[in-house]
Amino acid sequence: MGANGRGKTYITVSAVLVALSTVVVGFRILARWMRSTVGLDDYVICVSIILAYSMLVEAVYWARDGGLGKHMDELSDWEKTVFQKCFFANEISYTLLVPSIKLSILLLYRRIFTVDKFRVASLVTGGLVLAWCLAVFVTVLLQCRPIALNWNKSLEGTCINPKQFFFGNAISNLLIDVVILALPIPMVLQLQLRLTQKLTILGIFLLGGFVCIASIMRVVTLKVFETGDTSCASLTVNPTYHI
Repeated sequence: MGANGRGKTYITVSAVLVALSTVVVGFRILARWMRSTVGLDDYVICVSIILAYSMLVEAVYWARDGGLGKHMDELSDWEKTVFQKCFFANEISYTLLVPSIKLSILLLYRRIFTVDKFRVASLVTGGLVLAWCLAVFVTVLLQCRPIALNWNKSLEGTCINPKQFFFGNAISNLLIDVVILALPIPMVLQLQLRLTQKLTILGIFLLGGFVCIASIMRVVTLKVFETGDTSCASLTVNPTYHI
């Protein structure tokens, strides 16, 4: 049993993105190490890389044995069970991966900007990220009770509405991204630099806006859950692009 066409494409794209992320982070750590300036933000981003590889391994197994990318009515009962187990594991990894990236960015901000008001704002935002992580983690873990009901639908129990959860998760994640993106703007505008230099620096920070665009696209594609075909839908809402 192997991955189908869509599954292979997903694995290939994910592997390339994770590999590129590894190279970029590797050069970043090397540069910091050579200057003896490795900080907490570097350690946290390394954690996110490890989690990204975890998601990649899950995706390979998911596509190979869980039918990722196929229509649900094409899956055998065994494939459906594997699919749901992989989906559950992927949710857990995602819930840890996304906050680690956000926290690394906030820690980097705190290294660059040392103004007290900004440090307080970044600390509050970091608390918001951790609260989001805890809330989503608990929700994912207890979305079905018993937990095995996630992949064994013959058990008695209850599950939350997945559509409402994914929409709430995606929208709250987007809002936090916007806050993090906007956080350094006032600090840059206060720098004693020419306008062109300020705009250049702002442009570098605002490159993170692509993450917000991706988050918006993710919210839009969540409408595929209305079809009930979560195997194909998972290809559009899976969050590997955060790295």
